[in-house]
Amino acid sequence: MRLDVLKPGSSVKIGPKQDISAMILQVRIQEQNYVDYQVVWWSGRERKTEWIGNLEVAGGSWGDELSIGFNN
Repeated sequence: MRLDVLKPGSSVKIGPKQDISAMILQVRIQEQNYVDYQVVWWSGRERKTEWIGNLEVAGGSWGDELSIGFNN
């Protein structure tokens, strides 16, 4: 089995309109191969972090993906 995820340090867009620039801090793999990301962004003078699902993350560019393989 192989999962393709975005690398920590990748720049992405988040939010309902995907208009917030953020950076991926961590990748978490949960049950059923669900992947979510901890992202960080600035809102005014406040630094925010949040865990969000992979469908809430847009962007990333070529070279930002990382393949993770598992042997059963």
